Amino acid sequence: MNLQFANFKKSTLNLLGTAVLTLIPITANATCPTGQEQYDRLDFIGKDDTVVSVDHRGDMSGKVPENSLLAFQGSYKKCRHAIETDVRLSKDGALMVFHDANIGRVLETGYNPETNSGPNPPISSLTQQEIQSKQMHSVNWDVTSQYVPTVNEVISDYIANNGQSLFYFDIKDEKAIIMVAKAISEEAKTHPDVLKRFIVKFGMEHVPTYEKWQELLIKEGANSAVMANPYISPWGAEKINKMDIPNPPGEQYEDNTSRAVASWARQPAKLVPNVEVVIKNSDDFITTTKRLSDQGIYEKPTSLESDNTFKGSMARMISIIKSKQKALGLFVPNPDFIQWKKDKVTQGVTIKSTTDGRQLNIESAYILNTGNCCYTMEERLGPNEQEDIRMNLAWARSIGANVITVDDPDSVDTYYRMQDELDKVAIPVTVKPSKEMNSVLSRQLNLLDNFPKENSIFIKPWLGEAAWGWGGVVCLWDNFDGDHYAWTYRCDYANATADGYHKIFHTKVVEKHKYSSEAGAAIQIFNENSEYCLTIDRDAQRRLLWEKNCNTVEDKSLFIFDRNHLIPVRYYHSETGRKMVRNVNQGMYGLDMYGSLTVDNYVEDDTWGLWGIYNSSN
Repeated sequence: MNLQFANFKKSTLNLLGTAVLTLIPITANATCPTGQEQYDRLDFIGKDDTVVSVDHRGDMSGKVPENSLLAFQGSYKKCRHAIETDVRLSKDGALMVFHDANIGRVLETGYNPETNSGPNPPISSLTQQEIQSKQMHSVNWDVTSQYVPTVNEVISDYIANNGQSLFYFDIKDEKAIIMVAKAISEEAKTHPDVLKRFIVKFGMEHVPTYEKWQELLIKEGANSAVMANPYISPWGAEKINKMDIPNPPGEQYEDNTSRAVASWARQPAKLVPNVEVVIKNSDDFITTTKRLSDQGIYEKPTSLESDNTFKGSMARMISIIKSKQKALGLFVPNPDFIQWKKDKVTQGVTIKSTTDGRQLNIESAYILNTGNCCYTMEERLGPNEQEDIRMNLAWARSIGANVITVDDPDSVDTYYRMQDELDKVAIPVTVKPSKEMNSVLSRQLNLLDNFPKENSIFIKPWLGEAAWGWGGVVCLWDNFDGDHYAWTYRCDYANATADGYHKIFHTKVVEKHKYSSEAGAAIQIFNENSEYCLTIDRDAQRRLLWEKNCNTVEDKSLFIFDRNHLIPVRYYHSETGRKMVRNVNQGMYGLDMYGSLTVDNYVEDDTWGLWGIYNSSN
């Protein structure tokens, strides 16, 4: 790519970019912009007000562990503009590239994130040797040949693989900030271009001004050209406002946080590529207008000028950043519990939180930084925060976001390419979003070909294990042409369709109901065409029935799926004791047993009360 492209204005970029931009699953970096081109492009992202993505955790997959050297190499091959990874300190002070505060989810075979059981020590309690003696796991718990790299190993591997992406180290331990800067500086003595590729990211409260950053680098013997990416948050602002921050030369601001942000925002992009703001909605803007996007309704600020923001707010920080044509950074969350999970039902079901025991919509579930399941963004709202709409990419642009850090850069790149807002010099090639990633972002944006609006599942007693006397693996069946009771029979029932029976169902999550404050989200189980749902109404023989009345106000069709137990929601915290749905032997149908469903007392280890939900395509 000709370097003169970097000097073109946005209108010219759009014209040229249309000709060169493609949407293919690229597998080699021969056509990628060079590292120098990515570095040079930093001068124009904020000025031209374009969008770039930053690949959070590298190009992980169902087989490639997050934050591994293999994941980063995949990012280089896919021409990623930038990568972000986390840095934590080991017990002996090594700079470990690792996302979680605890190691169980990624390094311990015996740890189960869904139950928070098994070994899960803090990474800070282990030495580098102890950490690197363990092999990394994929999200599907497969043991791989990868190990947790150090910052130095990441830099060395980057050089060895001719990496061209910009690389952000997000520092989780304050004292590691200068340590990473020194590691970059040391490598730059033999590879000077490292200073143009690697960026130190940290909370602004730790280094409140660019002048303080320079003082720190010089004091510790680091190179003064090490790039920095500070982020400002409401909690960081509280700390900064207790400091004494001077006004930048020739400028006047009312509060310390504004002065700190201005100090960083006024620096050249090749020293401070962007300033990131932690903001979750438009509440900090004085006037907004309602807009509708593919991801729902959002409030668009009528202006990003300071007079449309509240004093000291995160919106005010955005106005300062944008006034200096600095690129604005934003982290866009994407529910990560289901990401790249193989053979798992990832829509229409719930997952149990290990912190409070409530059921969460699986498409809203995030893994805690301790590695266990799970929380929702709604649960992380601050005292004055009404909602978190950071996933809404139209909203992100309405507040002026330029640098989007996200687990799913493919969807971000594709969406902004379609909006003609993608920086086509930094990202000339976009990668088609993958269905296998299970990205909620790509689902919301309708970027996946023929993605179903609902799941298609089998429900099997005994967790899908073959049952003696039942002819093999057993499934739940509908029964609409007969007397409507739910029944179980061998899954390979040859004449099922001819006899009017079907075993494919779909489930729907109901997040708000009479018992949601204590139980969390519930599910409904529907037949394939959604005409009937399973209820706890019973016939004369006390068998559960399929019925047409599926009104969620009447909780008879609501169930809590609690670690393979199907519990009617009204009996989840019942005064008479918890009850569950059991499979019971009803008799013989042909040469094999068949069963029906009933409600009985909850017994955790009763195998007749264990159910598995499986994708019908598996």
